[in-house]
Amino acid sequence: MKHFSQGVEQLINPVFRKKDFVVESVVNSLFERQGPLAELPVRIKVLVSLGAISTDVCEDINLFIGLKE
Repeated sequence: MKHFSQGVEQLINPVFRKKDFVVESVVNSLFERQGPLAELPVRIKVLVSLGAISTDVCEDINLFIGLKE
């Protein structure tokens, strides 16, 4: 699961992580424990909707996550 989290983080960082302090503070709150993008499945859905990964890859990741639970 850690590998998926790291891979998702590498894909999503260029989209959301910006250097401007104001933007950075807002964006960082999205990924905090209570933020809307804190959960791996949500981040995966965002990557699919942005076209960063295919729906097939999303389904494969979700199957693997289901096996791990």
